Amino acid sequence: MSSFAVEVENLVDAAKVMETHIAGSFESVHHWIKGATEKENDAFYSGDGQGGRHLYDQVGDEWRVTADFMNRIAVDNAETMRLAAEALREIAQRYREADGQA
Repeated sequence: MSSFAVEVENLVDAAKVMETHIAGSFESVHHWIKGATEKENDAFYSGDGQGGRHLYDQVGDEWRVTADFMNRIAVDNAETMRLAAEALREIAQRYREADGQA
């Protein structure tokens, strides 16, 4: 029979890192992308003619598709890390209960 041991506090520490550092980093990426997309009209605007026109329409279209995709990945990954951290905390709690520590 094999034995299995878990350091409960290591699970809790890993959950903190996942939630604060990793999920937080993905949220920062989301905000950077959001900031860039808010300024994208200025980047692709030529300023020529009445009311202006988009000099690089095709590039702008590709940018918007790519930025939207990257933004969804950042948001989804942040949520995944938060859920994983929650799972680690729950696992740690169940080990405490099994050991009579809770």
